[in-house]
Amino acid sequence: SGFTVLVNDMDHRDARVRELAEELEAAAGTVVNANVYMTPGGTQGFELHYDTMHVIICQIDGAKEWTLYPPVVSLPDGRRKFKPSEALAAGLPQRTLRLRPGDV
Repeated sequence: SGFTVLVNDMDHRDARVRELAEELEAAAGTVVNANVYMTPGGTQGFELHYDTMHVIICQIDGAKEWTLYPPVVSLPDGRRKFKPSEALAAGLPQRTLRLRPGDV
């Protein structure tokens, strides 16, 4: 187990990140926000979960292993409580990948 330092709204704190977020907004036609997650190497910051929004991951430093499972619900939202046992019951991971600096 470990911990994660989270910096919300990085697009409001750094001009380069704001420029990237604005370009993504123009391309996607939707609001984009950027957060930074920092977790020490060799640890897991968050337990098994799903996100309720679309996510683009840019690995800046170090490496991170991601395990992706089949969807538990088709359109998750914040009102539904996530239960890790549901994801595990849905089957084996569909994909495991390791992101390194520069990977998106």
